[in-house]
Amino acid sequence: MKSRIDMNFIFFTGIIILWIIFSLNIATPGSIIEKLENSNDPSIWISALQSDDRNIRKYSEDNIFHRTENDELGKLALKALESGDTRAVVSALWILSNVEIAGKGAAAVGYINHENPSVREMALSVLASEPVPEAREILIELTDEIDFASRSNALKALSELANPDDLPIFLKHIGDPIESVRLAAHDGIIAIAPECPDIVTLLLNIAWGPDFPSSREAIKLIGELGLSEALDELFYFLDATLTGISTEAAIAIGKIGGQKAINRALELFFTGTNRIRSQAAKTLGELHASEAADELLKAAMNRDEDIWVRYHSLEALGNCGDEKMIPLILSIMENPENDSRLVRMGIETLGALDGKSVLNIYDRIIARELDFGLDSAGGQTSLTSAIIGLGKMNSDESRERLRRIIRETTDNNLDVIIAVIRALGNVGTTDDLSLIHISEPTRPY
Repeated sequence: MKSRIDMNFIFFTGIIILWIIFSLNIATPGSIIEKLENSNDPSIWISALQSDDRNIRKYSEDNIFHRTENDELGKLALKALESGDTRAVVSALWILSNVEIAGKGAAAVGYINHENPSVREMALSVLASEPVPEAREILIELTDEIDFASRSNALKALSELANPDDLPIFLKHIGDPIESVRLAAHDGIIAIAPECPDIVTLLLNIAWGPDFPSSREAIKLIGELGLSEALDELFYFLDATLTGISTEAAIAIGKIGGQKAINRALELFFTGTNRIRSQAAKTLGELHASEAADELLKAAMNRDEDIWVRYHSLEALGNCGDEKMIPLILSIMENPENDSRLVRMGIETLGALDGKSVLNIYDRIIARELDFGLDSAGGQTSLTSAIIGLGKMNSDESRERLRRIIRETTDNNLDVIIAVIRALGNVGTTDDLSLIHISEPTRPY
């Protein structure tokens, strides 16, 4: 009996010792990350990308390109494709989509039709950065995929190939509901337009068509390509009932520019209906037509004028005026009988005029609203408009004022926070965004 007890004791003691030894040799996520922190070996970082632990994978994704030699990383990724292991292939393709190394596009072609969707997506991402002509037919087929990432990456790859024969494919997708797909189609058209003699006719046909998103994008492309042959027809779009179309036409005319466009916009500003006159005012601003400043100012200050004519005239003054107009714009802003939309536009317009006196005005608005709180809708609107104006100024001084607003504004004042983020897109850095704090929202139920 004693012998059996001794044997059981020895057996279980051995099991416990083996368990302790085994536990000590198991690499925890923390220990692996610590190992990565002390290593520049690309193979170790690639292995971490394939870990079952999400934290390890995320750490590797965030740091791999800063801690390793990218040429060596790319070579190892190309070699990893030969393994056939799905997780290894996905990791390798992801690396190749982010590094520059010859031959990665050709290596990715074989994975476009892979059974695993993650492999297909990563292969397309590689081809978007280094397309190869032999993949063109497959890429064209993929532009009709239900998955928007596939459509987007296929169009990106085709735009890099810049084959004029693909123009119908790009035109087909300029009204896609997914922004990344529209942008890829847009870039493709920009790349091949010089080789397409019918581009003006084709874009105008789409612009006059019934599909609103496609029409808007076609007008936008006419402006970006500077297609002056379409100028006369663009002026017709200023009378469009859909604001998005008329606004895009005004911007497009501004990009094409020229004295002919200024003369036509001035003519419409004097003779058109209120809707046309308001868009003609916007167009004059987009054209930076300083010769129209006096007439725009008269319209902006005329209380009997249509509100939208006044609004867009005031907006235009920011683009074609100068600091001499600041007192006149202030008189519009400070008149309590004026529409709040005019006051808001006046505050924003000052940012386009720039200058120390504008900063002083913004300082007063910021001090008033931050020191006394944003309890009133009017106060919040004034601060938001000042933020937009500061974003237009694009200077160190305007950036510093935006930083103050970030530090001192109340948490979860989303209108103000969103305005600051947009403004920092012009004048700030990613470090500034770290100052923004949004606390846990209160649920509305």
